[in-house]
Amino acid sequence: MRLKLRKNQSTIPSEKLTQELHSLEILGESIQSLPPLSHLIECRYLMISCPELTEFPSLPENLEILKIRGGHFGLDQELSALKQCRILNLMGIKNLSPQIVLPPNLETLDLSANELNCLPSSLINLNRLARLTLDSNQISELPAELFQMKSLNHLSLDHNPLSEETKQKLHEAFGLWF
Repeated sequence: MRLKLRKNQSTIPSEKLTQELHSLEILGESIQSLPPLSHLIECRYLMISCPELTEFPSLPENLEILKIRGGHFGLDQELSALKQCRILNLMGIKNLSPQIVLPPNLETLDLSANELNCLPSSLINLNRLARLTLDSNQISELPAELFQMKSLNHLSLDHNPLSEETKQKLHEAFGLWF
């Protein structure tokens, strides 16, 4: 189900958020908060595109794909409870903390356009991570552990102020050219 709200509509019709939903997309330009979503136990795919969102809702634990675009929240909630989550996109979040605890079974992670200057420390524990996109951040250095990640086969760092030393390490480890 896709909930696209009208301009200046700032609330979601809660009666539409039924337990039987398997996928949900919420698009709202002026939404600042969402109702709890943890009761959506059948939901496997959730996309939230609400650039004015200031509070993050509780999530259903069985999510496999979570995509969040925009927002002004720190995401203090531990995402590690999302044990089924394989794909996580957190893009354009103004206050994304590098202390965020990521879901343990991620295969794809996109942290583009978050103004990050360092990677989340929990990233090094993601043994299944195959795709990592970090475009349009403020990253200049990468942790040594990133270069040891055996499952990583796609790494994108476009539009980051990488140091020359980091560029050289990336070329040696992954064959990337800058």
